[in-house]
Amino acid sequence: MGMKYGDFDSLEEQVNNILNTNAMLNLLNKKGIINSKEFMEAKDEALKDFKALYPELFEKK
Repeated sequence: MGMKYGDFDSLEEQVNNILNTNAMLNLLNKKGIINSKEFMEAKDEALKDFKALYPELFEKK
């Protein structure tokens, strides 16, 4: 069963993307390339962009 949003079309792909993202963030943090504040700012911006692309996911029913 799948709804397609963005590049994801299966639960397996979604989980894999989350794991890859977390691994990349851990690596960037360990190398001192990004810190928590920068990450949170980027996360807020990404969420804003996602909400603009898929407003139907955030409509209250």
